[in-house]
Amino acid sequence: MAEKKLTTIRLDPRFIEIVEGYEGKSFSDKLHNLVYFCVDEVPKAKKRLSSIQQDIEKETDRYYKAMARMRDFSNLRNIIEDLERLGNRAAQHIEKFVERELGEESGRQK
Repeated sequence: MAEKKLTTIRLDPRFIEIVEGYEGKSFSDKLHNLVYFCVDEVPKAKKRLSSIQQDIEKETDRYYKAMARMRDFSNLRNIIEDLERLGNRAAQHIEKFVERELGEESGRQK
Protein backbone atom coordinates (compact mmCIF):
# COMPACT_ATOMS: atom_id res chain seq x y z
CA MET A 1 0.00 0.00 0.00
CA ALA A 2 1.26 3.45 -0.91
CA GLU A 3 2.37 5.56 1.95
CA LYS A 4 0.42 8.77 2.43
CA LYS A 5 2.52 11.87 2.38
CA LEU A 6 1.43 14.97 4.21
CA THR A 7 2.48 18.10 2.43
CA THR A 8 2.13 21.62 3.67
CA ILE A 9 1.62 24.39 1.17
CA ARG A 10 0.75 28.05 1.43
CA LEU A 11 -2.35 29.14 -0.45
CA ASP A 12 -3.32 32.68 -1.21
CA PRO A 13 -6.85 33.83 -0.32
CA ARG A 14 -8.03 33.88 -3.94
CA PHE A 15 -6.97 30.26 -4.45
CA ILE A 16 -8.78 29.21 -1.28
CA GLU A 17 -11.89 31.08 -2.42
CA ILE A 18 -11.82 29.31 -5.80
CA VAL A 19 -11.46 25.87 -4.20
CA GLU A 20 -14.11 26.56 -1.57
CA GLY A 21 -16.54 27.53 -4.32
CA TYR A 22 -16.16 24.17 -6.05
CA GLU A 23 -18.22 20.98 -5.50
CA GLY A 24 -17.30 18.69 -2.64
CA LYS A 25 -17.77 18.08 1.06
CA SER A 26 -14.36 18.97 2.41
CA PHE A 27 -11.62 21.29 1.18
CA SER A 28 -9.65 18.23 0.10
CA ASP A 29 -12.61 16.84 -1.90
CA LYS A 30 -13.20 20.22 -3.51
CA LEU A 31 -9.53 20.54 -4.47
CA HIS A 32 -9.47 17.01 -5.93
CA ASN A 33 -12.67 17.66 -7.92
CA LEU A 34 -11.34 20.94 -9.25
CA VAL A 35 -8.01 19.44 -10.31
CA TYR A 36 -9.65 16.41 -11.93
CA PHE A 37 -12.09 18.66 -13.75
CA CYS A 38 -9.23 20.78 -15.08
CA VAL A 39 -7.27 17.71 -16.16
CA ASP A 40 -10.26 16.01 -17.80
CA GLU A 41 -12.37 18.84 -19.16
CA VAL A 42 -10.00 21.70 -20.02
CA PRO A 43 -8.34 19.81 -22.93
CA LYS A 44 -11.80 19.02 -24.32
CA ALA A 45 -12.80 22.67 -23.98
CA LYS A 46 -9.59 23.79 -25.71
CA LYS A 47 -10.26 21.39 -28.57
CA ARG A 48 -13.84 22.65 -28.88
CA LEU A 49 -12.64 26.26 -28.76
CA SER A 50 -10.17 25.56 -31.55
CA SER A 51 -12.95 24.02 -33.64
CA ILE A 52 -15.19 27.04 -33.02
CA GLN A 53 -12.36 29.41 -33.97
CA GLN A 54 -11.88 27.52 -37.24
CA ASP A 55 -15.62 27.77 -37.91
CA ILE A 56 -15.51 31.50 -37.21
CA GLU A 57 -12.59 31.93 -39.63
CA LYS A 58 -14.49 30.03 -42.35
CA GLU A 59 -17.66 32.04 -41.80
CA THR A 60 -15.70 35.31 -41.72
CA ASP A 61 -14.13 34.39 -45.04
CA ARG A 62 -17.57 33.58 -46.48
CA TYR A 63 -18.88 36.91 -45.17
CA TYR A 64 -16.09 38.91 -46.82
CA LYS A 65 -16.58 37.04 -50.11
CA ALA A 66 -20.33 37.74 -49.97
CA MET A 67 -19.66 41.42 -49.25
CA ALA A 68 -17.28 41.56 -52.23
CA ARG A 69 -20.00 40.03 -54.44
CA MET A 70 -22.51 42.57 -53.15
CA ARG A 71 -20.10 45.39 -54.00
CA ASP A 72 -19.64 43.90 -57.47
CA PHE A 73 -23.42 43.70 -57.97
CA SER A 74 -23.80 47.26 -56.75
CA ASN A 75 -21.11 48.42 -59.17
CA LEU A 76 -22.82 46.54 -62.00
CA ARG A 77 -26.15 48.11 -61.09
CA ASN A 78 -24.53 51.56 -61.17
CA ILE A 79 -22.98 50.80 -64.56
CA ILE A 80 -26.34 49.62 -65.92
CA GLU A 81 -28.05 52.75 -64.59
CA ASP A 82 -25.35 54.93 -66.18
CA LEU A 83 -25.77 53.08 -69.49
CA GLU A 84 -29.51 53.50 -69.26
CA ARG A 85 -29.13 57.27 -68.73
CA LEU A 86 -26.67 57.49 -71.63
CA GLY A 87 -29.03 55.49 -73.81
CA ASN A 88 -31.91 57.82 -72.94
CA ARG A 89 -29.81 60.88 -73.71
CA ALA A 90 -28.67 59.33 -77.00
CA ALA A 91 -32.30 58.57 -77.88
CA GLN A 92 -33.25 62.19 -77.17
CA HIS A 93 -30.42 63.46 -79.39
CA ILE A 94 -31.43 61.06 -82.16
CA GLU A 95 -35.07 62.22 -81.91
CA LYS A 96 -34.01 65.85 -82.17
CA PHE A 97 -31.72 65.05 -85.08
CA VAL A 98 -34.49 63.16 -86.89
CA GLU A 99 -36.96 65.97 -86.24
CA ARG A 100 -34.47 68.52 -87.56
CA GLU A 101 -33.69 66.45 -90.63
CA LEU A 102 -37.37 65.84 -91.33
CA GLY A 103 -38.05 69.53 -90.86
CA GLU A 104 -35.27 70.48 -93.27
CA GLU A 105 -36.48 67.91 -95.84
CA SER A 106 -39.98 69.27 -95.79
CA GLY A 107 -38.53 72.78 -96.18
CA ARG A 108 -36.49 71.66 -99.19
CA GLN A 109 -39.48 70.02 -100.82
CA LYS A 110 -41.49 73.22 -100.92
